Amino acid sequence: FVPPFNQNPESFISKILVPFSEALLLVEQGSVTIAEKFGPITSDLVKSLNRLDNKDWVSSSYGYPPISLETPEVLIRQKSKIPAEAKEKIKELQTFAYTNKAALFTIATTSTTFTSEEEPDFQKSVEHLIKNFEKKGAKNIITKSEEFTTISGVKGLKTYGNAKFRVPESKELIKGNYIILSFGGKGFQQQVLLTWLANDTYAQEIIDRILTTVEVKTEA
Repeated sequence: FVPPFNQNPESFISKILVPFSEALLLVEQGSVTIAEKFGPITSDLVKSLNRLDNKDWVSSSYGYPPISLETPEVLIRQKSKIPAEAKEKIKELQTFAYTNKAALFTIATTSTTFTSEEEPDFQKSVEHLIKNFEKKGAKNIITKSEEFTTISGVKGLKTYGNAKFRVPESKELIKGNYIILSFGGKGFQQQVLLTWLANDTYAQEIIDRILTTVEVKTEA
C-alpha cells in the first residue's frame, strides 16, 4: 500500500528532490566538482571514507606481543624511533597504522617490550600521547577513562574524549574524537589509538566495529 502524496508538489520538487539530485550528481562527478563548489576541505571529507565499509575487512595481528583486530584497511608498519631518554627502559617499539588525514581518521597499534619485567605505566604512556596531540596543534583536549574488556575477557584501560584538532596544511581546528586502549603485563605494553571526526556517524560505525574485534595476547 502506497499512501497518497499530500505535500505541495512544487515545494517538494524545489526543496527536496532538486537539492538531493544535485548533491548526488556532485558525488558522482567527483572531488574536483565538490571542491569547486564547497572548497577543498569539504571535498576531502566527502571522499575520505567512502567505500571503506563496503569492502572486505582485514583481520590480522600486529607487533609483538601481538594486537589482533579487524580493520577496513591493512595497517602499515611505521618507523619507530626510541627516544634517547627511554632506551634504558624500552627494548623494542613496533607501530602499525592506517591514517586518512583529511578525515582525521587514524587506526594505530603499538607493541612495546621493556628491558625489565616491570609493569607498564598506562597513565604515563597516555599522557605522552596526549602531549603528542598538543604538539600537533590540538586544543581543548577532554580526557575520560574507564575499564575496557576484550571479547575473550582481557581487561585494559580505555582513555577517550574529544579535542579541537588541526586540519592538515591549515590553521583551522575541527572537533574530533579519540580512543586509546592500553593493555599489558610484566615487561610489555600494547596500545590501540583511534581518532575520527566528531558527529561523523559513518566513521563512528567503523570505530564501533573495530572495538568489537580488538584482542591481545597477555604473554610476552
